[in-house]
Amino acid sequence: MAITQLSILLGNKPGALAEICCLLYRNEIDIRALSVYDTAEFCVLRMVVDQPEKALPLLVEGGHAAKAGPVLAINPEDHPGSLCAVFSLLGKEGVNVEYVYSFVSRKNESQYFVLKVGNPQKAASILQQAGVKVVDSL
Repeated sequence: MAITQLSILLGNKPGALAEICCLLYRNEIDIRALSVYDTAEFCVLRMVVDQPEKALPLLVEGGHAAKAGPVLAINPEDHPGSLCAVFSLLGKEGVNVEYVYSFVSRKNESQYFVLKVGNPQKAASILQQAGVKVVDSL
């Protein structure tokens, strides 16, 4: 039930993010979610796209340090405490959440959370059994 996330190491300089976004645009790849974490010299760009199997080779061929890996995308109920319940359940079951980012889909106005966990299949099973919607595409 995991989806594919791309992670790209970029120089922390003007135009670096535009270069990646434009490369994907030119190749008709839609960015569904992204997150950028920076330091003084570089950035880590994490993104979910509609065609990761097409995007990764384009990035690597373009000279970018990029890799693909599994993450979970969830659509929990929208009310106070829903994330408390999600993260408490995962913690109780021994699943470590390494990082999270969120986005809102314009298509259905739903909020999604992307979770990097040590064992995506285990986490997906735990969450689904608890009634949390785990999605397999964005």
